[in-house]
Amino acid sequence: MKKTFMIGGWLAPDNTVEAYALAKGCGINTMYLLGGACKFCGDDEQVEAVRVAKAAGVNAIPLVTHRRMTFKDERFLQFDNVPAIMLSDEPSADRYPMLEECVKEFYELYPTSMRCEINLLPNYATLEQLKAKDYFEYVEKYVEMHERVMPAGNVLSVDHYPIFKKDEGIIITPLWLRCLSTLTYFSRRKNLPTHCFIQTMAFGLPNDVAQDFALLRMQFMTYFAFGFRAFSHFCYASPGIDAQFLAHQEAIIGRNGLPTKLYGEVKKVNELVQTFAESYLDYRHTGTVAIAPDGQSVEAFEKWVEYLDLTDTDIAEVTTDCPVLIGKFTNENGEQAFFVTHYNLPNEATGKVQIRLKAKRNAVLQKDGETEKISACDCLDISLEAGNGVFIQLK
Repeated sequence: MKKTFMIGGWLAPDNTVEAYALAKGCGINTMYLLGGACKFCGDDEQVEAVRVAKAAGVNAIPLVTHRRMTFKDERFLQFDNVPAIMLSDEPSADRYPMLEECVKEFYELYPTSMRCEINLLPNYATLEQLKAKDYFEYVEKYVEMHERVMPAGNVLSVDHYPIFKKDEGIIITPLWLRCLSTLTYFSRRKNLPTHCFIQTMAFGLPNDVAQDFALLRMQFMTYFAFGFRAFSHFCYASPGIDAQFLAHQEAIIGRNGLPTKLYGEVKKVNELVQTFAESYLDYRHTGTVAIAPDGQSVEAFEKWVEYLDLTDTDIAEVTTDCPVLIGKFTNENGEQAFFVTHYNLPNEATGKVQIRLKAKRNAVLQKDGETEKISACDCLDISLEAGNGVFIQLK
């Protein structure tokens, strides 16, 4: 079976086969069952949402509300398109003991092959929200709980929306890479697959940034450099209008139930992302290195949990005129691979990256949906648009 990434959608559409088929049409293969049409775990509407999603060829992840911790529903066992149930979204650390008991109860009913998902807060949450002394401790306590009660295969998940509106332009918050550094510090040591939510729609005031293919690609390429293996769009269906979601802010599907202009952008980026799956998913992430051009300081590359280098790899030297992230990977045969991302907003200039190898090697480069094979080379010269990335396999 061909390998694919999970690409999810947060906030479900109407409970019709046609609505879920529309999601599948833009490359979303999994839907989080949250929204007025499907309510919460234990509700008949949510079981119906699973049924119509299955008919459309889409997986479904039922969602539990913290106001009513109902997650045992034997009806979900009759479906083969329920890979997980989401137990909690953005819990504070003081809820971990209660969630640990819930996970134990969860696996009294469900098979260990079903994931029990808990999505963590981002590192821009306040200490009052985290209920921990810092973000590292917040994640560390969760991972300790995860190790005690979660079967293998359960993901380490976070939502961090990094693109902010500032004055007349936009910025990427430097906190984003620090957050990913923390998550992958634990995921590598504990062999936990990682999942993230993509900032797909404009929402609120600081995140009131209209997304397009280039901004979406930049997010995916950054997550690839940190070894993430599953992704979800926030949001798929448009939320109701309130203080967080303003009238002009709509998701992939508008409040009228029809696709917005985001639909085509999302379809294009999802198709690109899946071109990496077959090769990328054969590798295990072993760390991420940040390299700035000579004489430049990049705030986002500072204050990470750990600082790594390339001395343990087949790379001898990297020369770059743009900020780059280099994700290090290895497969079960000991072969090395690297995901190189030009870390910048898409409106910045195209960068040049030269990678010198310690010895001549065959290389396979994947970029922009194309594959290039290079024989017996000891130097790779790569041109990367800002926000784009390339996956390099050494053979």
